[in-house]
Amino acid sequence: MDENHNHQYPGRRLDFQGLRRIYGQQLLAKQIDDENKWLDIQRHDFRKLIQAVAKVRSIRVDSLLREVFFEGHADLAQAVLSLAPWPWLNHIGLEIHQPFDLLLCCLDDWIDSLSRIAQNPIQIEPISRFPASPALRRRVGAHAEILCLRLCLAGRVSILELFDIVRPVDRLDIPVFPAIDTLDIACPRRASEMFQEDTIQHYSIGLENRRAVDYMHRQLLGLSKRCPKYKLVYDHPVENRHDRSFHTKVANLALGMELEFCAGPGAVEPWG
Repeated sequence: MDENHNHQYPGRRLDFQGLRRIYGQQLLAKQIDDENKWLDIQRHDFRKLIQAVAKVRSIRVDSLLREVFFEGHADLAQAVLSLAPWPWLNHIGLEIHQPFDLLLCCLDDWIDSLSRIAQNPIQIEPISRFPASPALRRRVGAHAEILCLRLCLAGRVSILELFDIVRPVDRLDIPVFPAIDTLDIACPRRASEMFQEDTIQHYSIGLENRRAVDYMHRQLLGLSKRCPKYKLVYDHPVENRHDRSFHTKVANLALGMELEFCAGPGAVEPWG
């Protein structure tokens, strides 16, 4: 484990002026107007990516539901588990602040850096990039894209769902995360704290089929009416025609945490 990962730039320095000539409109839309701000954003995004990889590989669905998200609602936690065929998260969703076109320019270097930190080679399986659903775009009030990264590490596939939302980026404080080998990476509460400024960060649990998602949506609607700390993100389950996924989301307002329940091609066996 490279203990200096908090202080390192993730990969080779790219020519910002050259990138601005090519991707000027995307940078302008996010008000990324100088190289120092762009470097800060890169460091910030890379730190989030490190922690997201650690979390998606370590959090078990049963402990997340019973001990954290649905604590005190054992019946609902059990209902989800009866419909969730896999013990691990389907994916973690998080916002990336730099435009995707720029992220893709440096992604190979980022994966090399992640491999060094994990002390294990990481391979990228085919990348999917597509527009976010109309429901998500209405929620954030801006155009948004999704980039799905399937990372193969030690024989297991881990999925990150990255969001590029076209809105101005304030200058970011670069978080100094504890080293992964000293972090309690199986603790979902810690992950929520680390991503507390990310309003769309979520954990996704794969369900068997669309009927299971519909059923969970009805159960969560009843829960939100009985218990105000729970709030449905969408009035109805959402289908994204680009990846043919079908999902609903619920927020635990007391924890500042969101869960997604999904079915379809996007809900895949996380072991590959």
